[in-house]
Amino acid sequence: AALGAEAVSVPVLDGDILVVRGSDNRILAFDAYSGRRRWVYTRQNPPLVLRQTNRPRLDGATVYVGLPGGRLVALSTETGAMRWESAISLPRGSNEIERIADILGEPVLVGRQMCAGSYQGRVGCVDAATGRPAWSREISAVGAIDFDGRILVAGDTRGRVHALNDVGEPLWVQEGFEGRLLGAPALVGDAVAIGDEEGYLHWLALADGRPVGRVRVDSSAIVSAPRRAGDLAIVQTVRGRVAAAALG
Repeated sequence: AALGAEAVSVPVLDGDILVVRGSDNRILAFDAYSGRRRWVYTRQNPPLVLRQTNRPRLDGATVYVGLPGGRLVALSTETGAMRWESAISLPRGSNEIERIADILGEPVLVGRQMCAGSYQGRVGCVDAATGRPAWSREISAVGAIDFDGRILVAGDTRGRVHALNDVGEPLWVQEGFEGRLLGAPALVGDAVAIGDEEGYLHWLALADGRPVGRVRVDSSAIVSAPRRAGDLAIVQTVRGRVAAAALG
């Protein structure tokens, strides 16, 4: 099936529908069996957006999408009609570069909370059913966040790692990695796994953020947010190496 643009996300599949994101930030849905296009969601983008590969979140009757400009939208899986739109953050600044506030990474859904982080903006959660804002905090996210219903973790553009509780109150901040250009974090067991531009995968204690281990995957940047597989964190580097690592 022709998309009309480059596919920049991994397709998301649920039942008989497949949803993919294009480089023009359109969201397209296809019949998983015939390939017939079922709907397209499009909207006007800001003049300047980040090139990113974050995919939509598909959950039964609803598709959740993080958009440029710090917006989250919920779409009907069946028709593509918008159920609600909510702002995680709002663009601000005197020029288009300063006003970039794109949602980064796949939105995280836990119970009734839909959470995401934006570049040069905020990290926050909204009610997944209504889009009503629950809370937000001033953190310029560098990639996807992770949340397990109790603790939310996010890396920022300065190389700090933040942990917040389920109502957005700070638990701890790890500042020992400033300048290392960290990627997106992941909760793995009782630790936080996060990669950097030199190919190291760092492990932080979930309780207080102290470093408890690290392993070097190779000498190139870790470009993917770690994926959980039991007690393993699976990552990929710029050079194409895929590795699974465990703490200890």
